[in-house]
Amino acid sequence: MTAQADAITRAIRAETAKSADWQMVTVAAVNSDGTCDVTAADGSTIPSVRRARAYEGPVVGDVVIMHRSRMGSRYLVGVLAAGTGWVSLPLASPWAVHNGSPAYRLMSDGCVRLRGSVKTTASVSGGSIIATLPAGYRIGTFDYRGVVGNAGSGAIATYVQLGTDGTITYEGPTGTISYLFLGGMTYPTM
Repeated sequence: MTAQADAITRAIRAETAKSADWQMVTVAAVNSDGTCDVTAADGSTIPSVRRARAYEGPVVGDVVIMHRSRMGSRYLVGVLAAGTGWVSLPLASPWAVHNGSPAYRLMSDGCVRLRGSVKTTASVSGGSIIATLPAGYRIGTFDYRGVVGNAGSGAIATYVQLGTDGTITYEGPTGTISYLFLGGMTYPTM
């Protein structure tokens, strides 16, 4: 009976291995061809898994659902939880959080995206550094981006400098800034 039971168990396992399944995995690398290397719960790495169209902007650390078809092909369906997606913006004094948790994120296309808004706790003038981003999140070529906000006396439309050293520098009128909207700002790192 033992040999027969072992044979049945092996047959069931073989059939199960052939069936389609869903698995929770973690993105280990985002490849230049749009695929992702993922790590399974058992620690094994599965290379070059395709993404469904709905799963845009994968980031290392994302926890995602991976589907495996009966034929063995795999694809990532969508993100369950962002791993290291958004990172809090390291604000310099006298800059502070206004609203929307100022943060940055590296997107799959190599661009960095900012979100949130900041304010000042004291008067500032042009040249005031808002934050400094770490290597890997810095713009490839010095540039400017338009921003809007309020300087206490009314609405302002001004700009910030994005430096290759990672600095985001305010270049607007002197005064206490009620808010400066950084959300939606995107720039290439190369």
